[in-house]
Amino acid sequence: MNRLLTAPSVGAFVGAIEGGIVFRTLTLIDSRSGPWLGGNDTTIMIGLVLGLICGGFAGAAIGVIVALTKARWLLGLLIGTLAGLMIAAYIFITGSPDEDILRMLGGLSIPCLGSVGLLSAVLTSFSRLKSE
Repeated sequence: MNRLLTAPSVGAFVGAIEGGIVFRTLTLIDSRSGPWLGGNDTTIMIGLVLGLICGGFAGAAIGVIVALTKARWLLGLLIGTLAGLMIAAYIFITGSPDEDILRMLGGLSIPCLGSVGLLSAVLTSFSRLKSE
């Protein structure tokens, strides 16, 4: 029961940090809607908050799956990578070829969610050993 609480918490924390970094960086890169957005603090903060929320939800979902399967490091990495591949496939299938920023988000979701699965499995493996 202990791992069922800690793995989603670790996943949500790591996912929120990575999502915030990715969305903030992609907000800085995007310049389709006019001048370069580097000087516009409002859009940077919106991207950061949106990334924190989306990354937290995705990380918590991966953490729940890691906890329910009692995954070690390799299975945790596989779970996170498969989740990233599903998001990337959805983005590539439904998006148009002109949306470069969205395609970069799809490509970055694979290693980011893979590391969320890995960290939530590795950092909560000690709680599994204590409970058994």
